[in-house]
Amino acid sequence: MKSSQDSRLVTQSRGLWVALFLLFVVIMILTMLKDLWLTTEEPNVLFYIFVPILSVLGGVLCMYGVSRVSGQTITFLTLFAISLGTNTLMQIVENVTKIIYYLVWEYPGFLYIVFVIPLGFLFLGYGLVRWGIVSRRMAVILAMFDFVGSMVTAILLTDVIGLTTPGS
Repeated sequence: MKSSQDSRLVTQSRGLWVALFLLFVVIMILTMLKDLWLTTEEPNVLFYIFVPILSVLGGVLCMYGVSRVSGQTITFLTLFAISLGTNTLMQIVENVTKIIYYLVWEYPGFLYIVFVIPLGFLFLGYGLVRWGIVSRRMAVILAMFDFVGSMVTAILLTDVIGLTTPGS
């Protein structure tokens, strides 16, 4: 007998959201401690409260808009869960690359470009195909719009509003 299993993400699960947000908060706290350790300057807590989550939301809103226009059935909550999970995972990768760079030489961003951005695209794309049930082509398109939406939001918050922190 063949088991048919729905591979959609169960976004109505309270446990999923508690786990995602707790992991996100723990990683942000560890990121602040890492920045304090590497720069010896006090991190801006407001930066960590607003910039990461609003950047994720900016990317998700762009993906959601593209998914609606293209007739996809993926929900906003599914996009948000996949993006939040991916961004949390990539924050861990970014922290490791920054620690490596700061211990070897001052962080110029090379590892970010080589590892974090491509891995982020791969993980987000995988999540969209696996749990969002979209085609690979659509996953690539959505991931690109997520990246653009996140970057625009982050630039608005850091360069226009001025929310910055040492080490980021």
